[in-house]
Amino acid sequence: MEDDAAARLSGAALEAVGRIEILLNNAGGSRVLPINAPEERWTEAMTLNFTRPRQLAHALLPQMIEHRWGVSSTSPARASRSTWMPLSPPRTAFTPEQKVCRAKSGSMGLR
Repeated sequence: MEDDAAARLSGAALEAVGRIEILLNNAGGSRVLPINAPEERWTEAMTLNFTRPRQLAHALLPQMIEHRWGVSSTSPARASRSTWMPLSPPRTAFTPEQKVCRAKSGSMGLR
């Protein structure tokens, strides 16, 4: 989870195919953490499941706006109620952020 991962990934994808019209942001990781897990483990989970997908979407958004077409989607997390999964909170947090982005960019042809 390098700091520049989203920029490198978006740059490589744009170089390979020219433009990105659909982004399915389904990467991430689900691992069970104990409630008293160290802060570093929670930070890692938030970075992997919220920060990097947000950065990737934001890196690709300008070229979608330029072409007046694009779709960005992130699948919500589904965690078992019997375990504490750090995947659920960041994915749930990403959903409203994505809706706001769609609402503001809908007139630009983005969904």
